[in-house]
Amino acid sequence: MQPHWLLETDTFLEGNPQRMFEILREMGLPVKWVKYVPFQGTVLDQFPDDACVVVYGSMNLVAQVTRLALWAPGVWANSHVLRASTYLAHWGRYSVQREYGMYPLGEIRRLLPRLLEQFGRDGRLFIRPNENDKSFSGTVVSENNFARWLDQNTRCYDLDPTAVVIVSRPQEIVSEHRFIVADGKVITGSKYRNGETVLDGLDAVGFDAAAWKFAQELMEESPWKPLRLFTLDVAELSDGYALMEIGSVNSSSLYGCDLRVFIEHASRIAWDDWGKGASNG
Repeated sequence: MQPHWLLETDTFLEGNPQRMFEILREMGLPVKWVKYVPFQGTVLDQFPDDACVVVYGSMNLVAQVTRLALWAPGVWANSHVLRASTYLAHWGRYSVQREYGMYPLGEIRRLLPRLLEQFGRDGRLFIRPNENDKSFSGTVVSENNFARWLDQNTRCYDLDPTAVVIVSRPQEIVSEHRFIVADGKVITGSKYRNGETVLDGLDAVGFDAAAWKFAQELMEESPWKPLRLFTLDVAELSDGYALMEIGSVNSSSLYGCDLRVFIEHASRIAWDDWGKGASNG
């Protein structure tokens, strides 16, 4: 017996889903493609409800799989664990957000002068959602452009003024890495940004040994383990490396990560999770 894989089309344009499909077929693992369209039916009839399935696709598909909890594991995407407030509670001292506060989004406009005084750098603030749903992209705003930024994002994304956001001091980031952690071990990774340049294709293959070392030391030093399988983003700062955020492997771009290594570990953990669920059922 083997886990089934369900890949979504038209989600990641770097070609990784297609590469994963070929690797899965080569490994003899059952795999299917689906086109997910929210609010237009479901694509979750591809496998029996009690099947061992790993899903890889958009955040919307992952959210639906999580809500319906049809398969084991389906996805590794606990919303509470993936909140910034959760992982900062455990890993705040390792984080890029070294000085931060949490506020309702609707209060930022009123508190802006005070927040700039407390967290500002050169008249700018960094703002990101507490939730991992990417309701808006973390960004640096200034007093002059905040109102325009908020109005534009509210119109585009229908932002909830009661949603909690993190406000912190902006940091100058040299480079960014994405690593995959399986059972507390960093198994593969990829540098995906140099300064303002997003690396794509072959440029994203490889990583800095020092960034890997930081990620693995974080795993070894902390007793808290968020999920059995997750992504861990690491930023290179002028004075070393720091945690950016964690995410679900089921809906994260994997850039230049070793896809075969990811599939091997994900399949092993999925089968283990399914077996535990079956034995508890």
